[in-house]
Amino acid sequence: MTRPNWRDGDGYKALMALDAPGFAWEFLKRNHAFVEELRFLKRVQQRRKPTRPERESFAQRWGVDFAGLSDAASAHQVTWTLAARPSTIVIDRCDAALTDPKFASEYPALSALAELQGEQILHAKGTALPVFLAGKLTGTSCVLLPLDRYFDIRARLAVRVWRVLSGRAPGSDPGALTRYRRTLLVTQLRALDGKLEGASHAQIAEFLFAKPRMSAAAWKSHDLRYRTDDAVHRGLDLMRGQYRQLLLHPYRRKIPKALLGMQDLAPV
Repeated sequence: MTRPNWRDGDGYKALMALDAPGFAWEFLKRNHAFVEELRFLKRVQQRRKPTRPERESFAQRWGVDFAGLSDAASAHQVTWTLAARPSTIVIDRCDAALTDPKFASEYPALSALAELQGEQILHAKGTALPVFLAGKLTGTSCVLLPLDRYFDIRARLAVRVWRVLSGRAPGSDPGALTRYRRTLLVTQLRALDGKLEGASHAQIAEFLFAKPRMSAAAWKSHDLRYRTDDAVHRGLDLMRGQYRQLLLHPYRRKIPKALLGMQDLAPV
């Protein structure tokens, strides 16, 4: 897996355009255990088709679908599971008994996807929204909103999909990252890359914050030491499992520890 030179901040500028799932992928693809398992399945695929249990085990462990995946994939090529990324809106056929046909509406953008299934990107009004087509769409469609702890967020995102399909502006995106949060994530990613390359925290701080190397005595109690430690440790946590928290953005309430189970916990 190639990554930018962590000493050069310019190499990370393009990452400032990523959304939360995009950053989740950047951290996950740096996880050695994930890359090794992915490459193992790729080798298996050269001899035979991976079994359903093998694919499901991989998807459950990492929250990402194996099909068409590689550690060199870009963020838009990654298909997250619906359980890992609940912001993907599920669209299915609607039971005729649930809606009055006099109020039916035609949605050209949705009709263009009618013969497809699985995760698709809905393009309309200059907006790209991830949707999951549970089956071939015929007649009236509906969205499926599980009554779980993400319901309020799912509902807001479903309204955005409906507005786009109706030819309206989608409105604000509740899952959008602030510029500050993206800057913080890029900093943590650079710190992680330095750590993975074997650099000391003092060396990482020198390039991360564009400060000259300081003496050991000054470094011991300097603010940059704590800022660097925090960036490195947060980067490691995101790589080892907490990237899943980014997939739940903007969900802010307590998340079950089992969902954020740490992977590859060996010291780096």
